[in-house]
Amino acid sequence: MVEQECSDLNPHCYTTFPIQINDTRHVIDVGACEGLFAFRMAKLIDQVKVHCFEPSPIMADLIHEGARMNGVSDSVLVESDALLDQKGFVKFVASESPDAGRVIPSSHDDLGAIKSNSLDNYCDEIGLKLSSSDLIKIDAEGSDFDVLKGARHVIETCRPQIAVTTYHQDDHAESIFRWLNELDLGYSFRLKGFSFWTSKPRPVLLQASTLK
Repeated sequence: MVEQECSDLNPHCYTTFPIQINDTRHVIDVGACEGLFAFRMAKLIDQVKVHCFEPSPIMADLIHEGARMNGVSDSVLVESDALLDQKGFVKFVASESPDAGRVIPSSHDDLGAIKSNSLDNYCDEIGLKLSSSDLIKIDAEGSDFDVLKGARHVIETCRPQIAVTTYHQDDHAESIFRWLNELDLGYSFRLKGFSFWTSKPRPVLLQASTLK
């Protein structure tokens, strides 16, 4: 986990070419986990705001504490919603297998239910307009494609940079690439690495940017 934030050679490192963070002002961190990526962005980029989406209360507390210890609390915002393709309620079904955890629909009164939102709705609600230099990073435990679908308006109008994991589902690398490519927005793409910890090897990460 630490290595992916320190080494460009790690296939899980989100900020290698074609991603460029020199002029990034907003990072959308979907599946922020313990916050290591958020802290690195907050320390590397002046005046950045990192919007961390982490529905696990335990992990959210770690992000708050880590941000305080790293002196970046003003740059790191923690959102408790699960970011998907629409508003509603969901439950996360965990598994020991890295390609078996998943999010399932739920009702608000189910035990363990959490709120879901889309990035399009979130940006509308807080008045956030991304730019082509901003970054959407997604590691959503198999819901990665749903997160992108819920950001379609933002992607079409703002063309932000994207770094999304593709190893949770067999078809995600191909499906996500095809979906973004068919939007015809001028993105350049890169697939990185192969997973060896899943039931079969899959590309680890897809990166996309319109920056030259």
